[in-house]
Amino acid sequence: MLKQIHHVFFQEIPPPKRTSRLLDLDATRGFAIILVVMGHIISKGSVPEGNNWFFILFKMIYQFHMPFFMVLSGITFALSLPIFRSLIEIRAYSFKRVKPLIIPFVALGLLILVGKQVAMQFLDVSNPPGTFVSSVTTLLFVPAESAARFLWFIYVLSIYLVLVPPIFYFWGRRPVVLLTVAVFLQFFDWPEVLAIRDTITYLPFFALGMVLWIHRNSWTPESSWVFWPGTIVFVGLLALSNYWPVPKWLTGWASILPLIGLVQRIPSKFQRFLGYLGQNSLTIYLFNVIVLGIVKGLLFLVLTWDGINFFLYFPLLMISGVSVPLAIKSLSLKWFPRVAKFI
Repeated sequence: MLKQIHHVFFQEIPPPKRTSRLLDLDATRGFAIILVVMGHIISKGSVPEGNNWFFILFKMIYQFHMPFFMVLSGITFALSLPIFRSLIEIRAYSFKRVKPLIIPFVALGLLILVGKQVAMQFLDVSNPPGTFVSSVTTLLFVPAESAARFLWFIYVLSIYLVLVPPIFYFWGRRPVVLLTVAVFLQFFDWPEVLAIRDTITYLPFFALGMVLWIHRNSWTPESSWVFWPGTIVFVGLLALSNYWPVPKWLTGWASILPLIGLVQRIPSKFQRFLGYLGQNSLTIYLFNVIVLGIVKGLLFLVLTWDGINFFLYFPLLMISGVSVPLAIKSLSLKWFPRVAKFI
């Protein structure tokens, strides 16, 4: 028994294997990015009147969608994590992985700050920036409080890509150990500066994704006796969250296997569509908020989104929030291939 516990606790991530893209993981990531776009349609201070149903949906999405996204990021990290023979190799790996994240973080962050400053003169802008200097400082040091706060995920993921490889180099590629430490760290208060609080908050989910990758054979495919009880618990927690402050970490953990199992059970044609979105999830994540803000601002000039009008806004925003970023990526590949590498 002790030998089995020791094996599970200290089990290492296996070396990466050359394989084709995994449709179920791409599709699950595509499903997750749809939830992200849906969650970005409204801000916490801007809710369409007469559509309380969407506000409830909004709150439920925010109960689990980013923890779930972090789990998927952990899985992706683990499946391609190479074996490092030196700290020099780790530095080269981290630089290679972080560069495509930090460059769009800074470039889009500055673009959003300037764009909002200009747009404020003509359109209704959510989460408006302060002075340029203060806005840039907040973007770089407290990204979750900035005018481009949705970029915090890129910031935190970059921290993981820098810190986790050397940790594994010295401790061994043992995600259960990292998961245990990450859970322990939740019992302390952490500052928001440099996204330390968010980094600690989501580290258990990132580590759990790596653990799931090690045990992939146990959930691919996911059995019904795991999927249905897990779904009942997850849906029950979401319903309860409308009446009682259910911790986000609890709903996040409960969402993982039900959502993975759900995507595995959808028709293959739709799964391939979600897989395409999943392969382009970074592009959609980077641009969907900008696109949604522009579309909303223009529509607000014509009619409000209150009442029945929101049933026009909702599909237009969802379609534009997904399709326009994909169009940007497609045009970039054709006309600006160097830019396309970073989106």
